[in-house]
Order: sequence, then C-alpha cells, then structure tokens
Amino acid sequence: MSVLVVRSRMTPHTQLGIACRKLVHRSQSAFQKIEVYDSVDFGRILLLDEAIHLADADEHVVHEMLAHVALFSHPNPESVLILGGGDGCAAREAVKHDCVKEVTLVEMDPDVPQICGRLFSHLSPALDHPLVRQVTGDVMAWLPASGRTFDVILVDSQDFAPDQTGGLFGAQFLTDCLAALSPDGILAARVGDLRFDAHIVKSVFSNLEEVFPVCRMFQAPVPSRTSAPYCFAFCSRNLHPQGHAGIHRFTPAFFTRYYHPDIHDAAFVLPREITELSWQEG
Repeated sequence: MSVLVVRSRMTPHTQLGIACRKLVHRSQSAFQKIEVYDSVDFGRILLLDEAIHLADADEHVVHEMLAHVALFSHPNPESVLILGGGDGCAAREAVKHDCVKEVTLVEMDPDVPQICGRLFSHLSPALDHPLVRQVTGDVMAWLPASGRTFDVILVDSQDFAPDQTGGLFGAQFLTDCLAALSPDGILAARVGDLRFDAHIVKSVFSNLEEVFPVCRMFQAPVPSRTSAPYCFAFCSRNLHPQGHAGIHRFTPAFFTRYYHPDIHDAAFVLPREITELSWQEG
C-alpha cells in the first residue's frame, strides 16, 4: 500500500508523523491553511495550519469531555456558547442534553464549517440542528457586544497566544467570558498538555485563576494530538465539577463512547508533578 507521511506540528521542535492514504482536500482560507487527509490509523483527519485539529479516531474523547464535564456539572444548562468549534462536534454533544434549548456557535473562519459539513458529515450533523445557531465573526468582539449571557461556554479553539497578553486566553477576554456567564455558569476549555506545551498551559491557567474563583484542570488521552494526557480547564464562580449538580441526567439512554460519570471524576485525579505545580512559576 502506498502511503504519504503527514507531519502534524505538536511544538516548534516536535512533530507527529501520520501515515495517510491520500489527500482529500487542501485550501487556504483568509485565516489558515486547511487540509483533510485519510490516514491509516486515525481515520479522516483535519489539519489547520499543519496541526491536527480533528481525527475520526479520537475526536469523541475531546468533545465529549469538553462538553459533558461542564454540562453535567451544571444543574440545568439551557444556553450554550461554543467559541470556535466550526467542525460541529462540540455542538453535537451539547444538543444531546434535553435541557439545552439553544447552542450558539461562533466561528471566525467560515470555511471550516463548510468543509467539515461536507467532508466530516458523519461527525458534524449538529451543524444543521435546529437548536444550533451559527455566527461567523470574531468572538472577541462579538461576545461583549452581544449583551448575552450563557449557562455554559465551551472554548473549542487552538487560539493560544504564547505570551497570553491577548487572544481567547487573555485577561480581558476571560473577564468578558465571566461577565457573559449566568450566576451558575461554567466555562470549559481545551488547553494543551504539560509535556509539550508547558509554558502555554501554565500561562493559561495562571490567567484563568486570576479571573475565575473556581479553576480546575482535568485530562483525557488524545493520541492524535499528543503522546501525553491532554489538559482541559473547568472554571466557574461557585460550582465545582465533582459537585455532580447535573449528573442525575446521565441515564443508560444517554449515548457516549468515552465519557461516563466515573470518567468525569477520574479525569480530575492528577499526578503529583501537576498538583504540586504552581502556575505562577516561570
């Protein structure tokens, strides 16, 4: 079998080599390079600026954990805001909750939902769901201008500014997110991993802890993204992820492939090298 090796950038110094059968799509949007390949081990994969954003094999781990840890920690989430997430996968998980009445998805690059709706339709049916409203634009300008509040905000983006003085994890925008949360609101975010993105992860959590009274890290394995456990953030004014405020809604009929209440709790059990780490250190 003839294969080509695609290099996915993990850090400026480390790449993941992925054997692929063929290139399915390549284009340059106004914001980024977009590529889709059919890989041997991970199924169909989406690369944005040469870094894996989505893989058939394990995207469910990312999006189930991002969405359900937050949504099952809230007593009655009705409104969800997704920042990024143009692939539709986080929205797919959000609309599984019967209590959710609206999902607003704000994506900067209109090419992403268009391409994912066509080439990842098996993963992105929520892009056409009646509860999902898509907005194209810069969420950093849209959110404060909207005047809206949400029960849950999901940051499904790779917008990491290394010095964290701006972007989705800058202090000003995090303050805007806190203001846009309802009193029991929760923010959950994809962050990265401490093995390869240590300086970014520490900087992100430092900023999050400055803004949110409750800030916890949880982890899950995402082999297409990193060889180390992948880190997520859980933030709120007062609700704690292991308070189980909404876990009674998880019934045998609620379909997930990775997430489970036991996984929910276990994801917050961290190694000592992390629990003893101060985000304020250099």
